[in-house]
Amino acid sequence: MSQISKTCSFVAGTLVIFVVCAAHTSACLWDTETLLEERSRFPTALEIILGKFPRHTREYYQWRLNDRLEKLKTSPDDDSLLDDVAASYEKLGRYDDAISVAKEQLARHPERYESLANLGTFLIHDGQLREGLPYIEKAIEVNPDAHFGREKYQLLLVKYVLSRSTDDGIELPLAKSRFKDKSVEYDFPFLTFLEQETLDGSSEHGSPQRDDAIKGILGMMRFSRYDSPILLEVLGELHESQSAGQLAYRAYMSASQHVEDADAKARYQQLASHALEYPRMSWESVNGVKIDETEIAEDFRAERADADLWFQSLAADERKWIAAGEAVDEKFNAKYREIPEAITTDPETQRASQGETSDPAFDELLGSLLTISALVIVAAFALYVVLTRKRSAAKTITSA
Repeated sequence: MSQISKTCSFVAGTLVIFVVCAAHTSACLWDTETLLEERSRFPTALEIILGKFPRHTREYYQWRLNDRLEKLKTSPDDDSLLDDVAASYEKLGRYDDAISVAKEQLARHPERYESLANLGTFLIHDGQLREGLPYIEKAIEVNPDAHFGREKYQLLLVKYVLSRSTDDGIELPLAKSRFKDKSVEYDFPFLTFLEQETLDGSSEHGSPQRDDAIKGILGMMRFSRYDSPILLEVLGELHESQSAGQLAYRAYMSASQHVEDADAKARYQQLASHALEYPRMSWESVNGVKIDETEIAEDFRAERADADLWFQSLAADERKWIAAGEAVDEKFNAKYREIPEAITTDPETQRASQGETSDPAFDELLGSLLTISALVIVAAFALYVVLTRKRSAAKTITSA
């Protein structure tokens, strides 16, 4: 092998080392950095998907029911107390009682927004979707801007569910049309329905309507049922349509964890994998680094475990306050007013959030390797130039 060939081989080898070192620093970025970017666009979405936000236990709702019923003895027509009673019944699964209270309130105040919204919601949660729709429509008519317009999307969602139901009832996932043989299509039926119903016509990426719809669905999850597979499914679809594949993955996987049917569970898992497909391909084509779905799955398990542990602590506090006869509402609001952040599963990102950019020892070693590699490349290139010129000069002398 000639000296020049050896030099070229050496340069190539050095470049490989340089690329490997650089790749090592970015191989874990996709599963953490992209998630952080998605979370910055949709604040609290991950926390609500995981159930890591201030919410009450079943014991609390039983305590509140007893507390409000006692207070109603001296103020029987206090609608705020009756709202709490009706909502507590609903949270305890006593739908008939919840519906009865709301109807009694409406008999006295037919135009009261809170009672209209509550009755519509109670009927819907009881499976009486068609019966609940008129009350939600009336509530929107009375107060279209309440809850940041959340009822608008509740109404559209109920209509969508009805449009996907059959004589046999509601079959999950609702987006059955996305499944072709063993593959999943890039098709977003809820988004299509949403745009057709609102006549908005804005189907472009990042349209305000999609952002508003996501906020509306997250609001329903936070204040109603964060673990509803239907809400999680449409949230996943909306996130997927907004190129937020990591959040979509987590929403679909959460939906799979909250259904009993094995086929529905498998379908939601298939949707979750599909949500990662395009972003993974894009990342791999640009960066040349393959991302294994098992890495994201492991992150999700860690996030779920952390959220469950956090809620266990909250539940223990509520039980303690109830047992001690303390002012539970005041205690809860003082300690759990804000939504906590979900954990960051990447150690490098965790250190950055604590004021460190990365492991200092590793940074020093990596910096040295990269510096040496760069110097070697420069020296090798210079040697290559010198040898080439010498060889050219020798040929010239020989020819002469």
